[in-house]
Amino acid sequence: MPRPEGRRCLVISSQQMTISRHRNGSILHRFPSVLPNGSRASMAGSGDDFCILDCIFHEPNSTYYILDMMCWKGYALYDCSAEFRLFWVQGKLAECASGSAQDQARYPFVPVPAYTCSPGDMLAKDCSSNTTTLCGAASAPYCNLSAVATSQLWQPLSVVLHAEGLQQAYLTPVPFQRDGLYLLHKEGHYSLSSTPLAVLWKDSSCSQYFVDTGANGVVSDHQVSSFMWPMPHTALRRSKACSLLLLLLLLLLLLLRFPYISSSSCMLF
Repeated sequence: MPRPEGRRCLVISSQQMTISRHRNGSILHRFPSVLPNGSRASMAGSGDDFCILDCIFHEPNSTYYILDMMCWKGYALYDCSAEFRLFWVQGKLAECASGSAQDQARYPFVPVPAYTCSPGDMLAKDCSSNTTTLCGAASAPYCNLSAVATSQLWQPLSVVLHAEGLQQAYLTPVPFQRDGLYLLHKEGHYSLSSTPLAVLWKDSSCSQYFVDTGANGVVSDHQVSSFMWPMPHTALRRSKACSLLLLLLLLLLLLLRFPYISSSSCMLF
């Protein structure tokens, strides 16, 4: 699905009010909405109902674009497949408000269009050897997704088979500025942490910020890449032992530097 340019936020409707929060928990907006129990007008059934949506606030048109749905009327969807969650986003949002109510809302909610693109849709034939190779996000250094979508691959990858979903994500007109493609596994559950089943892809064809830029939008001279290395338990134990050894050496240096320190004060330290 095309990712709108804007601020990623969490939208919660509860107790006749809707609140959107940044990733750090600070409040972005507090407003009445058409979501269930998001305003006095939209309260129906139990007053304890609540909704949680994963959204992007697109400031140019003051719209919340829904990427995903975690809860709807108190029903948790974390363990449901992504395909089911996106189906509910489309259906439930259409049920809770008419078009006129949505148009009159201060901040309307719009689902992000999603397109099916299976691994078979990104197969390319190698004309030189008559073999078939997979061209996808996992092999990003050797493949350009935008080239797959527009059927303009470098040689020997020249014939692209069934890339309709990828083409639509790249080329279909949308009412917002694209900031990459959000690749979501159809059977993946919603994860509160990083997962390979939900990946954001950026290149020059779908984002103007696919490289690090400064506050003024100028491309930085140096690009920064962050990675996380899980430390094994043995390395963690070694690091603790090294820290204890350094502490003992520091204590020895203090005793040598200040020989008048008594043993009782040293034991107290």
